[in-house]
Amino acid sequence: MPISFMLKIAFNLHHFHWVDPALILSVIAWITLGLPFRPYGFAVFLLLGIFSGILGGVMYPPMHTYDIFREPGRLFMNLTLFWISVILFRRNAKYVVNLFAVSVLLQFGLGIWLWLISFGVINVNSPIESYERKYRFKQTIWIHGIAIPRMGGTFFESPPFGLFMLCGLVIFALSFWFGINRSLLVKFAGLAAFLGLVFSTSSQDLLGFCAIAFLLPFHFLRRRRGLSSLFSMVLAASVIVALSSTLIYKLSQLTTNRDFVKGESGGERFFHLRYVFHILYIHPWAIPFGIGPGRYGDYVAQTGIFARTTVPGVTFVAILAGYGVLGLIAFVWLFLRLGRAARRNFGYFGMVSLIGIFLADSFQANWKWEVFFFTLAFLYAVQPPQLLQPSRNETASA
Repeated sequence: MPISFMLKIAFNLHHFHWVDPALILSVIAWITLGLPFRPYGFAVFLLLGIFSGILGGVMYPPMHTYDIFREPGRLFMNLTLFWISVILFRRNAKYVVNLFAVSVLLQFGLGIWLWLISFGVINVNSPIESYERKYRFKQTIWIHGIAIPRMGGTFFESPPFGLFMLCGLVIFALSFWFGINRSLLVKFAGLAAFLGLVFSTSSQDLLGFCAIAFLLPFHFLRRRRGLSSLFSMVLAASVIVALSSTLIYKLSQLTTNRDFVKGESGGERFFHLRYVFHILYIHPWAIPFGIGPGRYGDYVAQTGIFARTTVPGVTFVAILAGYGVLGLIAFVWLFLRLGRAARRNFGYFGMVSLIGIFLADSFQANWKWEVFFFTLAFLYAVQPPQLLQPSRNETASA
C-alpha cells in the first residue's frame, strides 16, 4: 500500500505507534479467513527471535517491556504478509501483480507531488509542506552546489522508497519476461519503478539494481548469443564504471577511517560491526542467541556517541547482534531455501533477482520491510505458465 511512516511524521502523530496498514490487513486476513500458517522455517526463526528477546531482557532489562517484543512482533506481521501473499499469488498471480502495479504508480505519483512541493513548484498550506522543507535538507544530495532532494514518496527517507521501487521493477520484469502479466498497466508501472529507483538516488538500492545488471550478462554469454552478449558486455562495463568511484569512496572509509566517521554511512557501519563483536566478547552469554532483536541501540548508547534508536545498518550484523550465531545460521539457511525456490520457478533470473533485492535490503535501517517479504513471496510461490528461456529445462533436471 502507498502509505508509510512519513504520514506519522508529517502530521505530528508522535504519540502513536505506527504500524503499516499492509501489516495490519495481513494479520486481520489471516485471523478472519482462518488460513493456516505454514512457513515453518520462518516460524522457527521467529520463535528463536522471541526467545532471544526474552533472554536479552532478563540479562539486560530494557527501559520498556515493549522493546523486547517490538521487533519479533514486526517479524511476525511480515511473515503473515509473506504467507498471505504466497496464497494470493498461487491463486491469481496476474491479478495480484496488477494491484501491485497500481500501488507502485500511486507511490511514484505521490513521490513526484511531494518532490515538486520540496522544490517550491507547488505550494500547499498543510503539515506536508512543513515536512517537505525539513526533508529537503535531511535527504539531499549536492551536485556543483545545487541541492537535489532524493525522492522518498510517503517513506521517511529515500532508501526504503528505492527498495519499494526496485522490488516493483523485479516483479514487473519477471512477470513480463515469463508471461505472467504483460498488460499495459504493468509496463507503465515498470517504467515508474525504474524512474523512482533512479530518482531515489539511494546507493544501497542502486547497488542491488547494478548487481542484477552485472550478473544477468553471464546468462547470455553462456548461451553465446551475439547481439545479446555484446549488449550485456557493454551494460556490465557501464555498471562497473558507474560504480567504481562510489566503491572506492566506500572502501576508503573502511580502510583509512579505522575509528569511524559519524554521518558517513561506510564509517558508521564499520564501527557498528566492530562494536557488535565487542558486545559478544564482553557478554559471552549472547553469542548463541544474541542480545535480543532491536536491542542494539541500548548497548551502543552506552558509548555516549549514538542514541538508543541506533541500528547497525547491515542485516547480517543486526541479526548476529539480535539473534546470535544460531540465528545467523538459521537466516542463511532460509535464504538458501528461498534461492532454491527462486531458481526452480524463474531459473537464473530468479536467483539474480533474489541477490539484487537482498543486497538492497541488507543496508537499510531495518531489513523487515513489507515489500521485501512481498517480493520473496512472489519468487517463492509463482510458477510461470511458460518459460521463455531454455534454461527452464536445465533447472528442472538439476
